[in-house]
Amino acid sequence: MKIKKMFGCCLVAMSGLIPYSTVIAEELPWDKKLPFESIAIEYEISGLETGKETLYIRDFGKEQVTYSDSTTKIMGMAVQEKSVEFVTPDYIYSYDLQAREGMKTTNPQKHMENAYNELTAEEKKQVLKNSESMGGAFAEGMAGELQEKATKILGYDCDRVDIMNGSGTTYMMHGTSIPLKIEMNMMGMKMITAATSVKVGDVDPKVFEHPAGIQAKVDPESDAMTEAMSRQMMNAMKDPEASKKGVSALHGAAAEENMIEEDKAMIEQAGELLKGMQNIFGN
Repeated sequence: MKIKKMFGCCLVAMSGLIPYSTVIAEELPWDKKLPFESIAIEYEISGLETGKETLYIRDFGKEQVTYSDSTTKIMGMAVQEKSVEFVTPDYIYSYDLQAREGMKTTNPQKHMENAYNELTAEEKKQVLKNSESMGGAFAEGMAGELQEKATKILGYDCDRVDIMNGSGTTYMMHGTSIPLKIEMNMMGMKMITAATSVKVGDVDPKVFEHPAGIQAKVDPESDAMTEAMSRQMMNAMKDPEASKKGVSALHGAAAEENMIEEDKAMIEQAGELLKGMQNIFGN
């Protein structure tokens, strides 16, 4: 749905960099394994959208798939959206099951890995040192305030990250990047995605099968922008002064430097659109 994509565009612009840029201590994100081999998590969506999501993970986090079925009310009309997203170490596949369309982009984590591998041994050490000192805020990629084990959700300890100057709060399973609750409140529009069940154990391999009859088309523009931002972030993180400059400054510089004028104009238009939509959506 275009409105949802525009809303997401604003989030990415404000965050400066997607959360796949995680680098923690000496364990790199593309090597880091989850503490369980497979898991299934069901979520309920409320607020701006209402509906359900299901996240499936296998191979200790190497593969993920999210099924979404939600409805958004616009001027009294209910707009339904059904989608599925597959995340692999190399690619992200997004399918609109109603429009029967698909998109394929390189996993931003892969761009980060490639950029990291091009650094010298000394630069790699500096990146690890900076990321460790900058802690959880950098790990979440949104210049957030991190509180470890802030609460329990469904029996699991969760770290709380407040992001985007209080516009959002994410509760992640402690020691992982898996969210069990996400609260967003932008310009009066609220949305909550909360886990209702967590099942650790074998996941049916059929859920990882891509929808038949839909071809995922490559999005070169998205790939190019993500790669540029990833490289800029890695360049910033190899700076010995990175930890002093702070996460927000680094992410802002990366986003600003690599955002073309057309993208900047789109973000400004999105902001105006969001303002105008405050009275269209329900609470």
